[in-house]
Amino acid sequence: MIAKKNKISLYLGMPAILLQFLFFALGSAGAKYGMSEVGLLFLISMRFLEVLDAVAIIMAFSFYATAKGYSRYYGMLGIIWPLAIIILASLPDKDTTGPKETA
Repeated sequence: MIAKKNKISLYLGMPAILLQFLFFALGSAGAKYGMSEVGLLFLISMRFLEVLDAVAIIMAFSFYATAKGYSRYYGMLGIIWPLAIIILASLPDKDTTGPKETA
């Protein structure tokens, strides 16, 4: 496994996944305001942040897949990230050129 790409995936992925839980918790808060100006601004800003968060998760999984020696297109599994964690973690490490991590 390439340690540098693995660290990048961790630095991108952990905050992004934590934000997903925050969005889930705040999702019902927007309904309290209805369609007032505050509610509409809240809804637009939440959707914008959710898109940025999804991009960060896909990038994190892309870095993790390339760290294990697979194509970066495995990062598209980030769309279904709970299942992607299981799939990518269970794939064997194909990269033998990078420095090995000692756990």
